[in-house]
Amino acid sequence: MMVYIAHFLHMRHHIRDDFCPKLQALGIETLNPFYNMDGSIRKDRPEVALIDAGKMKEYGISSAGLSENIVNMDLKKIRKCDALVAYIQEASIGCSMEIFYCAKWCKKPVFILTSEKYIKHPWLIHLANVSNGAVVLTEKALFAKLRRWKRKNETSKV
Repeated sequence: MMVYIAHFLHMRHHIRDDFCPKLQALGIETLNPFYNMDGSIRKDRPEVALIDAGKMKEYGISSAGLSENIVNMDLKKIRKCDALVAYIQEASIGCSMEIFYCAKWCKKPVFILTSEKYIKHPWLIHLANVSNGAVVLTEKALFAKLRRWKRKNETSKV
């Protein structure tokens, strides 16, 4: 089972170094839009190398062509995955779009780890419910939901 990890650009190192390894320990393959599973920068995201090197600001892309390319690559990655895990502790345009796309267009489960501020947000609740996902407050709760989802899907493929 593979999940796309939707998250803030500024959380990229935490997601790469801490969060993704925890998901991988559950037997879930992760697709991080910024880094490969080994932690190296994805070849299709050269702007991340510039940001990491301090040569570009986060969200410093001014080219419509590059923006279109990034969005289309991310949508393709979401289609490739079995589900989406969103790590959102504050409002995010990109994460919101990815959640909506995965739940409504791809009809795949969306699991959202969020803060107390957004746990009862109607859009998050609705999109998680229609996709057979969940909205949770803790990693422990998220991992429990993902274990059940993984078990159910492995059983149904047998």
